[in-house]
Amino acid sequence: MNQDYLIFGAGYHGEVKSLEAGQVEIEVEIKAPDETESSTSPNREALQHYTLPVTVIAVDGKRYNVATEENPSEDEVKEAVTRWQPQPIQADELL
Repeated sequence: MNQDYLIFGAGYHGEVKSLEAGQVEIEVEIKAPDETESSTSPNREALQHYTLPVTVIAVDGKRYNVATEENPSEDEVKEAVTRWQPQPIQADELL
């Protein structure tokens, strides 16, 4: 069964990935910063992968999987939940 994971760090700002339930860490491809006219496109092969630990954070009484090295603020998590609408962890899915 899959669960939603909010991702913060490595260029992510609360985007959601659906992965197998029970992950303790996830690997993400580091997102390149937004390109400007003066920037060059990154070489796809040069993009790195990054491993982020997963924690559970409660927002408005619901629990969400959050992959991050630095804990985002409560407001950042609430904003990501509103924007990306991840599915909260159900009580029977908690570890």
